[in-house]
Amino acid sequence: MAPSAAASEDRKALVRRMLIEVLMGREDPEGFFAMCVSALGPQETRSQFLALIQPLSTANSSLHSGLTSIYEQYFSKTEDDELQLALALSLLEVKDDQLSTPSQDSPLQPPRDRPNQRSPAQKSTVSQPQGNSNTKPADGVGRREHTITTQTEARFKASPLQTFRETELQKNNVDKYKMGTPGTSLAGCVSSPSGLFLKQNTIEKDNQMMNEGDCNQPETPKRSKNRRQRRKGAGQKVVGLPCSPSAQPPVLLWFRRDLRLGDNPALIGSLEVGSPVIPVFIWSPEEEEGPGITVAMGGACKYWLHQALSCFSSSLERIGSHLVFLKANGSSLCTLKELVRETGARTVLANALYEPWLKERDDDVESALQEDGVECKMYHSYCLRDPYSVSTEGVGLRGIGSVSHFMNCCRQNPGSALGAPLDPPVSLPTPAYWPQGVSLEVLGLGRMPRRKDGTTIDWAANIRKSWDFSEDGACARLEAFLNDGVYRYEKESGRADAPNTSCLSPYLHFGQLSPRWLLWDAKGARCRPPKFQRKLAWRDLAYWQLTLFPDLPWESLRPPYKALRWSSDRDHLKAWQRGRTGYPLVDAAMRQLWLTGWMNNYMRHVVASFLIAYLYLPWQEGYRWFQ
Repeated sequence: MAPSAAASEDRKALVRRMLIEVLMGREDPEGFFAMCVSALGPQETRSQFLALIQPLSTANSSLHSGLTSIYEQYFSKTEDDELQLALALSLLEVKDDQLSTPSQDSPLQPPRDRPNQRSPAQKSTVSQPQGNSNTKPADGVGRREHTITTQTEARFKASPLQTFRETELQKNNVDKYKMGTPGTSLAGCVSSPSGLFLKQNTIEKDNQMMNEGDCNQPETPKRSKNRRQRRKGAGQKVVGLPCSPSAQPPVLLWFRRDLRLGDNPALIGSLEVGSPVIPVFIWSPEEEEGPGITVAMGGACKYWLHQALSCFSSSLERIGSHLVFLKANGSSLCTLKELVRETGARTVLANALYEPWLKERDDDVESALQEDGVECKMYHSYCLRDPYSVSTEGVGLRGIGSVSHFMNCCRQNPGSALGAPLDPPVSLPTPAYWPQGVSLEVLGLGRMPRRKDGTTIDWAANIRKSWDFSEDGACARLEAFLNDGVYRYEKESGRADAPNTSCLSPYLHFGQLSPRWLLWDAKGARCRPPKFQRKLAWRDLAYWQLTLFPDLPWESLRPPYKALRWSSDRDHLKAWQRGRTGYPLVDAAMRQLWLTGWMNNYMRHVVASFLIAYLYLPWQEGYRWFQ
């Protein structure tokens, strides 16, 4: 039996065991259904649930009808979704406890028998939080993650042209970089994986990955002044065609996780075509959701995406365009084909994503459109290095999984040079005809559950207070970190009691800040700790591992670990999820995740180790929660 089929059977067996708990009265029907969705994923639950509970039709008809009713409500009436209501109500319960000291409950004890061994928007300005706040981040987004405001006008009011900025680079005697064009993205649970560095003394030679020692070399670009000038609009401007209607076939610019104007290769590529540009966003949760236990997005991720799309649409409006929102009609490919027929477009451009299931989707879209005579091109942008271009040739497999091994592979098999960040355009050419879209609210990303009396449960209030969801908010956080937090990062980034991390992971995940721009600014900062720059290498490493081991999100990388006997104590799992274990550091981190949608990297290590090594609960439970 194939591994994926075996895994599916294991999940179904787990559901059958849980069903026995319901029959014995140890679990309520709604809790059982919620666990089914968690174990099987929404798509498999939709297709398999009724068959799995069929034996109840004769054994307990009332329970069978109750579960059927819950199933039908979940998949047909999302507005009144009882599961979301339950989660939101429990969030309010946690809010009441957030300012109190960690749980007074007695600390959890490990199991006695130790087993053998995750419409254009309204502007809103939000104050920056005092403490850490970031979402699913550079690796991940938690259960309730992500943030809002649109202040991009200052940055893009009169933004520069210089697509590759070579003129300015020469004037300032900085290192030159050459942009590679592309290949074909994860996310995550709590981590947008971590990138790598291509170093080059000139455009023509030394195209290698940076090693740890390179970060302190004096040849690093002096970027602080350039960065300030760019945001003020210094230099030449990237200007599109006149904003008057045109009869030329338009370009469809397909936005996904690249919600920014600055350093956006697909956006600049659309201007180079010389035709009107139609920016579109297509929401297809079925395609975003991978196999196994992966899920498209949790509630916090969806809320962040909703706010980010709102901010980005406002940014496009300020340069004479707007974002067309669409809900996939069957698939993204079908929706794109309908758009091509409706608009007469002959070109589709996008920035590549690297999760295996999304790359497969994009490859199918590209080949199908080209068969119809429509040019389709994917630009490399989401990582510093295209993970599908990295090979172990000349390095071998010894040490695989470490960032040092990954960087050695990049040095041995250099790809295209990294290049300098691309400046944002100041205008986009408009088409003669705009396709009919839907409002952002129709996508359901920011939907809040309602109580039975019709009032809304605003579980995202704390998230809104903690984050600025705009591209300008990402730049402001980066600027603040490089001016202050970076000086403490090398030695104090692991502390939980002070904001010594960048909090940039959700912005990287949703593409509101490009990794190349982050690296460029970090190398130009007055303080350049190797540890911070190396985090981008970890991000790229995570995506590279996913290309090598597509089952990584739900299968243990080491085969012996698959045979471990885990605890199945649901009370321990719930205590961990709610931050009620009785261990103050663990509880504080889990409550931070619940309330703000983010926790820093080292706290993720702490809570993961507690779940696995102390409670002996399977790591997949932690993965689901952070998703």
